Amino acid sequence: MPVLLMVLFGWALSLDVEEVPLGVLDLARTPESRALVQSFDASGGFGMTEYLTGYDALSEAIDRREIAAALVIDGCFSDSIVTGASGRVQLILDGSDSRTARAASGYARSIVSSFAPPGSGRIPPASPVEIRVANWYNPSRETRNAIIPGLSAVILMVVAAMLTSLTIAREWENGTMEQLAASPLRAGELLLGKLLPYVALGMLDAAMTVVMATLAFGVPLRGSLVALALMMVMFVAGAQAMGLMISIAARSQLLASQIAIVTSFLPSFLLSGFVYDIGGMPAPIRLVSRLLPSRYLVSGLKDVFLKGGGISLVAWDAAALAAFTLVMMAVAYRRLRLRLD
Repeated sequence: MPVLLMVLFGWALSLDVEEVPLGVLDLARTPESRALVQSFDASGGFGMTEYLTGYDALSEAIDRREIAAALVIDGCFSDSIVTGASGRVQLILDGSDSRTARAASGYARSIVSSFAPPGSGRIPPASPVEIRVANWYNPSRETRNAIIPGLSAVILMVVAAMLTSLTIAREWENGTMEQLAASPLRAGELLLGKLLPYVALGMLDAAMTVVMATLAFGVPLRGSLVALALMMVMFVAGAQAMGLMISIAARSQLLASQIAIVTSFLPSFLLSGFVYDIGGMPAPIRLVSRLLPSRYLVSGLKDVFLKGGGISLVAWDAAALAAFTLVMMAVAYRRLRLRLD
Protein backbone atom coordinates (compact mmCIF):
# COMPACT_ATOMS: atom_id res chain seq x y z
CA MET A 1 0.00 0.00 0.00
CA PRO A 2 2.72 2.59 0.82
CA VAL A 3 4.46 1.89 -2.49
CA LEU A 4 1.19 2.14 -4.41
CA LEU A 5 0.30 5.46 -2.76
CA MET A 6 3.76 6.90 -3.36
CA VAL A 7 3.62 5.97 -7.04
CA LEU A 8 0.13 7.42 -7.49
CA PHE A 9 0.65 10.67 -5.60
CA GLY A 10 4.25 11.23 -6.62
CA TRP A 11 4.15 10.28 -10.28
CA ALA A 12 0.63 9.91 -11.58
CA LEU A 13 -1.24 12.74 -9.88
CA SER A 14 -0.80 16.46 -10.35
CA LEU A 15 -2.86 19.51 -9.42
CA ASP A 16 -1.51 21.35 -12.45
CA VAL A 17 -3.88 21.83 -15.37
CA GLU A 18 -2.07 21.73 -18.69
CA GLU A 19 -2.94 21.23 -22.35
CA VAL A 20 -6.59 22.21 -21.92
CA PRO A 21 -8.36 20.93 -25.08
CA LEU A 22 -9.19 24.05 -27.09
CA GLY A 23 -11.40 24.62 -30.09
CA VAL A 24 -11.20 27.75 -32.24
CA LEU A 25 -13.99 29.50 -34.09
CA ASP A 26 -12.17 32.17 -36.11
CA LEU A 27 -14.75 34.44 -37.71
CA ALA A 28 -12.11 36.97 -38.84
CA ARG A 29 -9.58 34.72 -40.59
CA THR A 30 -6.95 37.42 -40.85
CA PRO A 31 -3.22 37.52 -40.06
CA GLU A 32 -4.01 39.13 -36.70
CA SER A 33 -6.51 36.47 -35.69
CA ARG A 34 -4.18 33.69 -36.78
CA ALA A 35 -1.38 35.27 -34.73
CA LEU A 36 -3.64 35.24 -31.67
CA VAL A 37 -4.48 31.58 -32.25
CA GLN A 38 -0.77 30.79 -32.54
CA SER A 39 -0.19 32.54 -29.21
CA PHE A 40 -2.72 30.23 -27.60
CA ASP A 41 -1.20 27.21 -29.32
CA ALA A 42 2.34 28.07 -28.19
CA SER A 43 1.44 28.91 -24.60
CA GLY A 44 1.53 25.35 -23.26
CA GLY A 45 -1.65 25.94 -21.34
CA PHE A 46 -3.86 24.89 -24.22
CA GLY A 47 -3.73 21.92 -26.54
CA MET A 48 -5.11 22.85 -29.95
CA THR A 49 -7.76 20.33 -30.91
CA GLU A 50 -9.62 21.61 -33.92
CA TYR A 51 -10.92 24.57 -35.85
CA LEU A 52 -14.68 24.80 -35.50
CA THR A 53 -17.04 25.64 -38.34
CA GLY A 54 -19.83 27.28 -36.34
CA TYR A 55 -21.60 27.61 -33.03
CA ASP A 56 -23.44 24.32 -33.49
CA ALA A 57 -20.15 22.46 -33.88
CA LEU A 58 -18.77 24.35 -30.86
CA SER A 59 -21.71 23.36 -28.67
CA GLU A 60 -21.55 19.72 -29.76
CA ALA A 61 -17.78 19.54 -29.15
CA ILE A 62 -18.17 20.84 -25.59
CA ASP A 63 -21.14 18.56 -24.89
CA ARG A 64 -19.16 15.52 -26.01
CA ARG A 65 -16.09 16.62 -24.01
CA GLU A 66 -13.95 16.83 -27.14
CA ILE A 67 -12.89 20.30 -25.99
CA ALA A 68 -12.97 22.03 -22.60
CA ALA A 69 -12.67 25.58 -23.96
CA ALA A 70 -13.52 27.39 -27.18
CA LEU A 71 -11.97 30.62 -28.46
CA VAL A 72 -14.36 32.67 -30.59
CA ILE A 73 -12.73 35.52 -32.54
CA ASP A 74 -15.02 38.32 -33.69
CA GLY A 75 -15.32 38.93 -37.43
CA CYS A 76 -14.24 42.60 -36.95
CA PHE A 77 -11.24 41.59 -34.83
CA SER A 78 -8.52 42.94 -37.17
CA ASP A 79 -10.44 46.10 -38.17
CA SER A 80 -10.80 47.01 -34.53
CA ILE A 81 -7.09 46.58 -33.86
CA VAL A 82 -6.12 48.65 -36.93
CA THR A 83 -8.36 51.53 -35.86
CA GLY A 84 -6.92 51.52 -32.35
CA ALA A 85 -9.89 49.87 -30.67
CA SER A 86 -9.80 46.54 -28.87
CA GLY A 87 -10.36 43.39 -30.89
CA ARG A 88 -13.04 41.30 -29.26
CA VAL A 89 -12.75 37.61 -28.49
CA GLN A 90 -14.83 35.29 -26.34
CA LEU A 91 -13.63 32.31 -24.34
CA ILE A 92 -16.37 29.73 -23.75
CA LEU A 93 -15.58 27.25 -20.97
CA ASP A 94 -17.10 23.95 -19.91
CA GLY A 95 -18.03 24.93 -16.36
CA SER A 96 -18.86 21.34 -15.37
CA ASP A 97 -15.14 21.06 -14.53
CA SER A 98 -14.69 24.21 -12.47
CA ARG A 99 -10.98 23.73 -11.75
CA THR A 100 -10.08 23.36 -15.43
CA ALA A 101 -12.33 26.30 -16.26
CA ARG A 102 -10.56 28.53 -13.75
CA ALA A 103 -7.14 27.51 -15.03
CA ALA A 104 -8.15 28.03 -18.68
CA SER A 105 -9.54 31.48 -17.88
CA GLY A 106 -6.27 32.49 -16.21
CA TYR A 107 -4.19 31.16 -19.11
CA ALA A 108 -6.32 33.02 -21.66
CA ARG A 109 -6.17 36.35 -19.84
CA SER A 110 -2.39 36.06 -19.52
CA ILE A 111 -2.00 35.30 -23.25
CA VAL A 112 -4.26 38.17 -24.29
CA SER A 113 -2.54 40.67 -22.01
CA SER A 114 0.83 40.03 -23.67
CA PHE A 115 -0.41 39.67 -27.26
CA ALA A 116 1.37 41.82 -29.86
CA PRO A 117 -0.26 42.12 -33.32
CA PRO A 118 1.93 41.17 -36.31
CA GLY A 119 4.20 44.02 -37.37
CA SER A 120 3.96 45.91 -34.08
CA GLY A 121 7.43 44.80 -33.03
CA ARG A 122 6.71 45.07 -29.32
CA ILE A 123 4.08 44.43 -26.73
CA PRO A 124 1.77 47.47 -26.53
CA PRO A 125 1.28 49.19 -23.13
CA ALA A 126 -2.38 48.19 -23.17
CA SER A 127 -3.70 44.93 -24.58
CA PRO A 128 -5.27 45.37 -28.02
CA VAL A 129 -7.60 42.47 -27.28
CA GLU A 130 -10.72 42.49 -25.13
CA ILE A 131 -11.63 39.04 -23.84
CA ARG A 132 -14.96 38.00 -22.39
CA VAL A 133 -15.31 34.70 -20.57
CA ALA A 134 -18.52 32.65 -20.53
CA ASN A 135 -18.91 29.58 -18.31
CA TRP A 136 -21.43 27.16 -19.71
CA TYR A 137 -23.44 24.83 -17.46
CA ASN A 138 -21.96 26.31 -14.27
CA PRO A 139 -21.97 30.10 -14.71
CA SER A 140 -20.79 30.85 -11.19
CA ARG A 141 -18.08 28.17 -11.40
CA GLU A 142 -19.25 26.69 -8.12
CA THR A 143 -16.84 23.93 -7.17
CA ARG A 144 -19.65 22.20 -5.33
CA ASN A 145 -21.66 21.75 -8.54
CA ALA A 146 -18.73 19.99 -10.19
CA ILE A 147 -17.66 17.93 -7.16
CA ILE A 148 -20.93 16.56 -5.79
CA PRO A 149 -21.95 14.46 -8.86
CA GLY A 150 -18.50 12.88 -8.96
CA LEU A 151 -18.59 12.31 -5.21
CA SER A 152 -21.77 10.27 -5.70
CA ALA A 153 -19.87 7.95 -8.04
CA VAL A 154 -17.03 7.44 -5.54
CA ILE A 155 -19.45 6.74 -2.68
CA LEU A 156 -21.46 4.24 -4.72
CA MET A 157 -18.30 2.43 -5.86
CA VAL A 158 -17.04 1.93 -2.31
CA VAL A 159 -20.42 1.02 -0.80
CA ALA A 160 -21.39 -1.34 -3.62
CA ALA A 161 -18.08 -3.22 -3.66
CA MET A 162 -17.94 -3.48 0.14
CA LEU A 163 -21.50 -4.82 0.41
CA THR A 164 -20.89 -7.87 -1.75
CA SER A 165 -17.19 -8.46 -1.04
CA LEU A 166 -18.14 -10.17 2.23
CA THR A 167 -20.98 -12.40 1.02
CA ILE A 168 -19.24 -15.48 -0.41
CA ALA A 169 -16.28 -15.11 1.95
CA ARG A 170 -18.71 -15.28 4.86
CA GLU A 171 -20.03 -18.60 3.53
CA TRP A 172 -16.51 -20.02 3.47
CA GLU A 173 -15.73 -18.81 6.98
CA ASN A 174 -19.02 -20.09 8.42
CA GLY A 175 -18.56 -23.48 6.78
CA THR A 176 -21.81 -23.28 4.80
CA MET A 177 -20.19 -23.18 1.36
CA GLU A 178 -19.92 -26.97 1.30
CA GLN A 179 -23.66 -27.22 1.98
CA LEU A 180 -24.38 -24.88 -0.92
CA ALA A 181 -22.05 -26.89 -3.16
CA ALA A 182 -23.83 -30.11 -2.25
CA SER A 183 -27.29 -28.63 -2.86
CA PRO A 184 -29.10 -28.54 -6.24
CA LEU A 185 -28.38 -24.80 -6.36
CA ARG A 186 -26.47 -23.82 -9.50
CA ALA A 187 -23.69 -21.25 -9.64
CA GLY A 188 -25.73 -18.73 -11.61
CA GLU A 189 -28.62 -18.98 -9.18
CA LEU A 190 -26.32 -18.45 -6.23
CA LEU A 191 -24.78 -15.39 -7.86
CA LEU A 192 -28.16 -13.84 -8.64
CA GLY A 193 -29.40 -14.61 -5.14
CA LYS A 194 -26.40 -12.85 -3.65
CA LEU A 195 -26.41 -9.98 -6.15
CA LEU A 196 -30.02 -8.85 -6.66
CA PRO A 197 -30.85 -7.85 -3.06
CA TYR A 198 -27.67 -5.80 -2.88
CA VAL A 199 -28.41 -4.14 -6.22
CA ALA A 200 -31.73 -3.01 -4.76
CA LEU A 201 -29.95 -1.73 -1.66
CA GLY A 202 -27.32 -0.02 -3.80
CA MET A 203 -30.00 1.76 -5.84
CA LEU A 204 -31.53 2.99 -2.58
CA ASP A 205 -28.10 4.45 -1.74
CA ALA A 206 -27.94 5.98 -5.21
CA ALA A 207 -31.33 7.62 -4.75
CA MET A 208 -30.17 9.02 -1.42
CA THR A 209 -27.07 10.60 -3.01
CA VAL A 210 -29.21 12.23 -5.73
CA VAL A 211 -31.67 13.62 -3.19
CA MET A 212 -28.83 14.94 -1.03
CA ALA A 213 -27.08 16.51 -4.04
CA THR A 214 -30.18 18.38 -5.21
CA LEU A 215 -31.91 19.28 -1.93
CA ALA A 216 -29.07 19.64 0.57
CA PHE A 217 -26.34 21.02 -1.70
CA GLY A 218 -28.44 22.71 -4.39
CA VAL A 219 -26.78 21.01 -7.37
CA PRO A 220 -29.06 21.47 -10.40
CA LEU A 221 -30.45 18.29 -11.96
CA ARG A 222 -31.16 19.39 -15.52
CA GLY A 223 -31.04 16.12 -17.41
CA SER A 224 -33.02 12.93 -17.88
CA LEU A 225 -33.89 10.87 -14.82
CA VAL A 226 -34.09 7.82 -17.07
CA ALA A 227 -30.49 8.32 -18.20
CA LEU A 228 -29.44 8.88 -14.60
CA ALA A 229 -31.15 5.72 -13.35
CA LEU A 230 -29.81 3.64 -16.26
CA MET A 231 -26.20 4.60 -15.58
CA MET A 232 -26.51 4.12 -11.85
CA VAL A 233 -28.12 0.68 -12.00
CA MET A 234 -25.45 -0.58 -14.41
CA PHE A 235 -22.69 0.92 -12.31
CA VAL A 236 -24.04 -0.49 -9.04
CA ALA A 237 -24.53 -3.94 -10.58
CA GLY A 238 -21.01 -3.93 -12.02
CA ALA A 239 -19.39 -2.74 -8.79
CA GLN A 240 -21.23 -5.38 -6.79
CA ALA A 241 -20.32 -8.09 -9.28
CA MET A 242 -16.71 -7.02 -8.77
CA GLY A 243 -17.25 -7.34 -5.01
CA LEU A 244 -18.60 -10.85 -5.51
CA MET A 245 -15.56 -11.75 -7.59
CA ILE A 246 -13.30 -10.51 -4.79
CA SER A 247 -15.32 -12.44 -2.20
CA ILE A 248 -15.07 -15.65 -4.23
CA ALA A 249 -11.30 -15.32 -4.61
CA ALA A 250 -10.44 -14.18 -1.07
CA ARG A 251 -12.42 -16.68 1.10
CA SER A 252 -11.67 -14.38 4.06
CA GLN A 253 -13.86 -11.43 5.05
CA LEU A 254 -10.89 -9.42 6.32
CA LEU A 255 -8.87 -9.97 3.17
CA ALA A 256 -11.90 -9.36 0.94
CA SER A 257 -12.68 -6.04 2.65
CA GLN A 258 -9.07 -4.87 2.28
CA ILE A 259 -8.97 -5.81 -1.40
CA ALA A 260 -12.31 -4.10 -1.96
CA ILE A 261 -11.04 -0.84 -0.47
CA VAL A 262 -7.85 -0.91 -2.54
CA THR A 263 -9.64 -1.72 -5.80
CA SER A 264 -12.67 0.54 -5.32
CA PHE A 265 -11.93 3.62 -3.25
CA LEU A 266 -8.38 4.46 -4.33
CA PRO A 267 -8.88 4.15 -8.12
CA SER A 268 -12.27 5.88 -7.97
CA PHE A 269 -10.98 8.77 -5.89
CA LEU A 270 -7.67 9.27 -7.65
CA LEU A 271 -8.05 8.17 -11.28
CA SER A 272 -11.68 8.83 -12.24
CA GLY A 273 -11.37 12.56 -12.88
CA PHE A 274 -13.30 13.27 -9.69
CA VAL A 275 -10.49 15.41 -8.22
CA TYR A 276 -7.44 15.13 -10.46
CA ASP A 277 -7.37 16.04 -14.14
CA ILE A 278 -6.95 12.87 -16.20
CA GLY A 279 -5.38 14.82 -19.06
CA GLY A 280 -2.43 15.76 -16.83
CA MET A 281 -1.62 12.15 -15.94
CA PRO A 282 1.09 10.07 -17.64
CA ALA A 283 -0.07 8.04 -20.63
CA PRO A 284 0.04 4.62 -18.85
CA ILE A 285 -2.13 5.96 -16.02
CA ARG A 286 -4.59 7.48 -18.49
CA LEU A 287 -4.86 4.06 -20.09
CA VAL A 288 -5.54 2.43 -16.71
CA SER A 289 -8.22 5.03 -15.98
CA ARG A 290 -10.13 3.91 -19.07
CA LEU A 291 -10.71 0.57 -17.37
CA LEU A 292 -12.37 2.16 -14.33
CA PRO A 293 -16.17 2.29 -14.30
CA SER A 294 -16.16 5.26 -11.95
CA ARG A 295 -14.53 7.38 -14.67
CA TYR A 296 -17.56 6.90 -16.92
CA LEU A 297 -20.07 7.45 -14.15
CA VAL A 298 -18.33 10.67 -13.03
CA SER A 299 -18.45 12.12 -16.55
CA GLY A 300 -21.98 10.82 -17.15
CA LEU A 301 -23.33 12.30 -13.91
CA LYS A 302 -21.84 15.69 -14.77
CA ASP A 303 -23.50 15.52 -18.16
CA VAL A 304 -26.90 14.71 -16.65
CA PHE A 305 -26.74 17.07 -13.68
CA LEU A 306 -25.14 20.13 -15.28
CA LYS A 307 -25.49 19.79 -19.05
CA GLY A 308 -29.06 18.51 -19.10
CA GLY A 309 -28.00 15.39 -20.94
CA GLY A 310 -30.25 12.54 -21.98
CA ILE A 311 -29.64 9.01 -23.26
CA SER A 312 -27.92 10.21 -26.44
CA LEU A 313 -25.35 12.33 -24.58
CA VAL A 314 -24.39 9.62 -22.08
CA ALA A 315 -24.65 6.69 -24.52
CA TRP A 316 -20.89 6.06 -24.58
CA ASP A 317 -20.58 6.18 -20.79
CA ALA A 318 -23.60 3.88 -20.42
CA ALA A 319 -22.15 1.42 -22.93
CA ALA A 320 -18.83 1.34 -21.06
CA LEU A 321 -20.65 0.68 -17.76
CA ALA A 322 -22.70 -2.10 -19.35
CA ALA A 323 -19.55 -3.76 -20.70
CA PHE A 324 -17.89 -3.56 -17.28
CA THR A 325 -20.93 -5.13 -15.62
CA LEU A 326 -21.05 -8.02 -18.11
CA VAL A 327 -17.33 -8.72 -17.74
CA MET A 328 -17.47 -8.70 -13.93
CA MET A 329 -20.48 -11.00 -13.83
CA ALA A 330 -18.91 -13.41 -16.32
CA VAL A 331 -15.66 -13.57 -14.34
CA ALA A 332 -17.51 -14.02 -11.04
CA TYR A 333 -19.65 -16.80 -12.53
CA ARG A 334 -16.65 -18.63 -13.90
CA ARG A 335 -14.69 -18.42 -10.66
CA LEU A 336 -17.67 -19.55 -8.58
CA ARG A 337 -18.48 -22.41 -10.94
CA LEU A 338 -14.93 -23.71 -10.62
CA ARG A 339 -15.12 -23.54 -6.82
CA LEU A 340 -18.41 -25.43 -6.73
CA ASP A 341 -17.10 -28.09 -9.03
